[in-house]
Amino acid sequence: STTRPLRQALAIPQKAKVTLAKLNRRTHPATFIAVTGSSAKTTTTALLAHILEGHAPTFRSVFSTSFKGVLRAVMLAPRRNRFAVLEVAASIKGSVARLAHIVRPDVAIVTMVGLEHYSAFRSLEAVAEEKGHLVGAIRPGGFAVLNADDEHVLAMRGRTGERIVTFGKSEAADFRVLSTDFAFPGPLSVRIAWAD
Repeated sequence: STTRPLRQALAIPQKAKVTLAKLNRRTHPATFIAVTGSSAKTTTTALLAHILEGHAPTFRSVFSTSFKGVLRAVMLAPRRNRFAVLEVAASIKGSVARLAHIVRPDVAIVTMVGLEHYSAFRSLEAVAEEKGHLVGAIRPGGFAVLNADDEHVLAMRGRTGERIVTFGKSEAADFRVLSTDFAFPGPLSVRIAWAD
């Protein structure tokens, strides 16, 4: 039965799970994409996984944003997948930093920084510092996708020496949103400018 190996994998001690997750990640053939942000991370993760599924086998992990949830996703990500898209949330200080060293994303996406979990972070700068660990953990040859309209997100470009791609309404964004149109039950329409 396929549930027995899953049950056995979940019953092992957490330290061993971390080791197994790191090993699976290091040797996994998929491109790992990690999404974080104070808002829109679930939507971004789900939409991106949906788009990628149209091109190649894609593993997704949404809503399971705790340390245990992301750890399990990395540990058990099927090796037949070409892409793995994971949602990573900040809950307490050190939560993203700890996960970033396990996920080691090929692509890190940061949607925005807001004052979430006030009791843990107290300031936008503290939230940005925590979420920035994901950008700092990008594997060599990878890249970060950052919101050019959010100064705290844009400042994360200093956390990596890898390529930076920006999006937003800002004139300086690599992918500039020109217009959006959505009226239920109609479709979402977005016009984006890129490279003139």
